[in-house]
Amino acid sequence: MRPPSPKCGPATSSPPGLGVRPKAIRVALLVAVAIEQRLRQCRVVADRAAVSRIVTQHIGRQRRLGADREAFLEQARALGVVRYLFANTGTDHGPIIEALAKTAREDPTDIQPIVVPHEMAAVSMAHGYYNVTQKPQMVLVHTLPGTANALGGILNAQSSNVPVVLVAGRTPITEGEVRGGKSQHIHWRQESRDQGAIVREFVKWDYELRTNQNIPTVVQRAFNIAMSEPRGPVYLTLPREWLCEELESTRLAGPITPATKM
Repeated sequence: MRPPSPKCGPATSSPPGLGVRPKAIRVALLVAVAIEQRLRQCRVVADRAAVSRIVTQHIGRQRRLGADREAFLEQARALGVVRYLFANTGTDHGPIIEALAKTAREDPTDIQPIVVPHEMAAVSMAHGYYNVTQKPQMVLVHTLPGTANALGGILNAQSSNVPVVLVAGRTPITEGEVRGGKSQHIHWRQESRDQGAIVREFVKWDYELRTNQNIPTVVQRAFNIAMSEPRGPVYLTLPREWLCEELESTRLAGPITPATKM
């Protein structure tokens, strides 16, 4: 990791207790702390409390959109805690990448995607970020192989009671009948009878999105379950067809409301 630029000031010191954590988590903690410190010193982080208040005022209102991919990001944004999307993407994530590019032009302080070379490292970064901030983050992985690669990180999160929302693409279900269906040979070879079975034993909830109409309910429920005691990871899968489907509007969900608190 490169040291911060002079105008941003020195990096923060290592958090206490790092010596007793697994190596992957120690590295993720250092990365998360450095990111947080540099953003604070460079004054590019919006007041998240103010954002949360604004979101709360808009609960129940409709937001005009172009497609489901934008609706998914709108719901994550409405929760008021998601700052980063740690991602290792594939052919199923084209719609989400387009939506992220659009919001990056409109609002540079919006949810920031961070491309990570391996899925376990991505989950570990979300794990470390939560340890520092107590804010759950999202991890985006590619269908079956990405889910398999993320399993080690999910095991760590589950054993440490760390809430991580693992979002995986799903091999397209249709074969050209609708937009976003199977279009490459790999879409047949990567088909799985039960993709969620890989992580089901180690997550609190797994769900495959089956319609765009309940996106607010699904996204908010994922974070509510992850943050309810005992906290832990959850798993969502998003078929590409739904990400490509056009939507006129979506209802914004409210802030996270865990079922239990310590």
